[in-house]
Amino acid sequence: MITVMKRLLYLPLAALLLMIFLGSPAVTASAAEETAYAVAAQPDVWFYASEDESSALFLLPYTYYVKVIRRGEEFSYVEYLTDEPPYKKISGYCRTDKLVFVDKDE
Repeated sequence: MITVMKRLLYLPLAALLLMIFLGSPAVTASAAEETAYAVAAQPDVWFYASEDESSALFLLPYTYYVKVIRRGEEFSYVEYLTDEPPYKKISGYCRTDKLVFVDKDE
């Protein structure tokens, strides 16, 4: 009877440790995805309000970087600038084929 109770006591502890160790790689992978950047490596990279070329807002300055939130086939959802005075971060779209994607460590 005591042996059965010991086993039942260790079972929740083992399950908790397993969840902790198996959950760690997912956190690391999502953090890496959030730090993707792309550069406007040509002078004709437009920033769009939506995934439509008729919604063009302005040309990104040549060699400026954007933070990539979601990379798409035709358009990528990006953030330009930061929320630090005097700037205001804006979110929008750029054509994926016009951006050069880079590693955060480069």
